[in-house]
Amino acid sequence: MKFKTSISDLKVALAKAKTTISSKDNQPVLRNFCLNLQGNDLTIFATDLDLATVCKVTVEGAEDGVITIPGEKLFSIVNNANSDVIDFNIENKKAFITAGKFQATIQCLEADDFPSIAEFTAQEPLKADRISFLENLNRISFSISDNEARKNLLAVFINGGYIQASDGHVSSVCKFASSIENTLIPSLAVPDLVRVLRNSSAEFIEIATTDSFLLFRLDKDLFITRLSQANFPDIPKKVLKPTEKNPIVATVEKKALVGVLNRVSITSNANSLAVNFKISDKKLELSAADLDGNISVEDIPCDHNEDIEFNVNYEYVLDICKSVSSDNITMKIHPNLRIPIRIEDGDFIALLMRLAPTSVKQDEQVQQ
Repeated sequence: MKFKTSISDLKVALAKAKTTISSKDNQPVLRNFCLNLQGNDLTIFATDLDLATVCKVTVEGAEDGVITIPGEKLFSIVNNANSDVIDFNIENKKAFITAGKFQATIQCLEADDFPSIAEFTAQEPLKADRISFLENLNRISFSISDNEARKNLLAVFINGGYIQASDGHVSSVCKFASSIENTLIPSLAVPDLVRVLRNSSAEFIEIATTDSFLLFRLDKDLFITRLSQANFPDIPKKVLKPTEKNPIVATVEKKALVGVLNRVSITSNANSLAVNFKISDKKLELSAADLDGNISVEDIPCDHNEDIEFNVNYEYVLDICKSVSSDNITMKIHPNLRIPIRIEDGDFIALLMRLAPTSVKQDEQVQQ
């Protein structure tokens, strides 16, 4: 197996594939890149069995072949090379690598034990604009669940023109115009998928499924994850409609709210992260008290149609503020504690569950 190629092209491909190399010790071959040369096409595979990446690089091929080579070593060699071109000559399970004056001999493993990678089928793929997909994933990322005890929520769900996520305490949805329907992306795969989308220059992303895998194709690159087993609730159908009728509406300046939250939350309970929101007299008063008796209070102007008081996890509110692009935060609130607070910003909607009321003792401390 012989080929040479551009250092810069190989560096880009290896950086993409490196994210799915296994860090576990139980199968050494999974810590390797699998290199498959056919003509002038070098295909690079990497997998940890749950996720996989496939990238292609155009090379000057001399002898076809397939081999696996230690991932960290190859990535470091290519990343630090002081040359524009790198040469590979692989024989007898050894890779002889030359880049300028640098030479290295790296022990390889046969590809026989490397897992087979699912292939993108000829079926009509689902399709979406890459940039829109990336932006929407970023906006809802704060509400993606990683709680193994709630397996039905361990996914991002795309259906009915929405992309949605929930951890049971906060949910978020974005309107998403695409041909993608009834698709679950496992929570585990989302950070790597975001990297793949960010590092690609493709205009569109295509999605296909096999019996066990979900495949994403961006030009020549392929990102693969196991199918999700989540039974995700349809948030738009079950929650969005009811919260449209939340009767209490309150609007505050986003920048002011973020500033006050950052200050008041210094004395919030470390376990609950609770901050009390009291809306009355055209102002929003925020307060927090911890179990050691530390308290803080501050208010900001607020337009509202009715008085109300409630507790929320301040970190969720800060995350929602990051996903809201407008200058103001508008909350739609229902007096019923079990109905979530609705925060809407164009195509983005967040649904935030309230926390249990503060204790009488804490209320008295804040009032004093």
